[in-house]
Amino acid sequence: YYILASAAHEICARVRLSGQSIARASEGVINDDIPKAGGDGGAIALASDGTWSMPFNSEGMYRGWIGSDGVPHVEVFRTPAPTSTR
Repeated sequence: YYILASAAHEICARVRLSGQSIARASEGVINDDIPKAGGDGGAIALASDGTWSMPFNSEGMYRGWIGSDGVPHVEVFRTPAPTSTR
């Protein structure tokens, strides 16, 4: 479904051509485009300015990051984890 929706390309195009933030662009693709194609899952998206987003539309997604305080974090299910830093 990610190939059918051209997920990575669509996220990049929304950032570059529409001026969307990496969070808005990736959330739009993951929460709208992928389900319309019949899929679920998530993405880890990184922008050139260092911001990032890890949206998912499934029950859980393995993901990890190191906070600005240097503390590593690992999550699987929905938590109040940040969607972007910076």
